[in-house]
Amino acid sequence: MDSKIKRFLNADEKVLWESRPQKVSLTEAPHIFIAILRWVISIAIVVFAAKYFVYAQSMEIELTKSTSVCAILALCAFVIASRPFKDKIRLENNIRYIVTNQRMMAYSTSKANRVYYPYRKLDKIDEVTIIENKEGNATMYIGKPKVYTALFQRSDLPVVPATDEDKPLIFYNIKNWEEVKPLIPSNAKVNFISKANPQTNN
Repeated sequence: MDSKIKRFLNADEKVLWESRPQKVSLTEAPHIFIAILRWVISIAIVVFAAKYFVYAQSMEIELTKSTSVCAILALCAFVIASRPFKDKIRLENNIRYIVTNQRMMAYSTSKANRVYYPYRKLDKIDEVTIIENKEGNATMYIGKPKVYTALFQRSDLPVVPATDEDKPLIFYNIKNWEEVKPLIPSNAKVNFISKANPQTNN
């Protein structure tokens, strides 16, 4: 466990489990939805830049100005298009998950950012959804069921704020997910969906 997170644990709080995201695939949910949206926006910006350049030429706008505008638009398109890849790297390298005797928590180990540790108290968790992928890893959605449907799955980094109870705390693509199941509050409803073995889906 990263040393700087220890100062945010309560005096009687003990870490019972910890993990990190395994290799993240941008072609799988929930990342694919926001990635496609960003790429579509990037393509639209590039098309607009090309059309603007043709228009500028026909209107005899100074070449330096039109080229500068197109360069800025192209840069914006690149930044937007590359964001999913940047998020993937950050997610794989900097995000950690822990379960204590009091909370489920995620945090960033990045030295460039302040410590960010969204969590859910165990006694406040009423539902958990575990989606196992074909590789045998799983993503856990700790929160209300309406927010882990396909259109609302999130890949924000590191995860949604601790104060945002309407959205789930997400443990992405963890390999030792079976070790978490006994730590889930007994009164919480657990939904299990297996893509590795579809006939076991609930």
